[in-house]
Amino acid sequence: MIILSQISPLFTLSIMVFEATLASEISNNKRFGNQLKYHQYRQRTSVLWPITSEIYFRLPKSIRKGLFFDLDMYNKGLKKTS
Repeated sequence: MIILSQISPLFTLSIMVFEATLASEISNNKRFGNQLKYHQYRQRTSVLWPITSEIYFRLPKSIRKGLFFDLDMYNKGLKKTS
């Protein structure tokens, strides 16, 4: 029973990271991906964990990817802006 109580949070996190968040990010990327303001929003906002945008924007990419799950897969469908 103890093992299940330890696995449950990891299972929930994996569902959030790889299913729910991914689907919504791809949908939003297709919908708003050509807008400059959306790109700025994406650079300043964590995908999964709530944190103020000023702090998040200043974090190194390695910390964003490791702790905040700012993975490249969330950029699918995102259009380049000039």
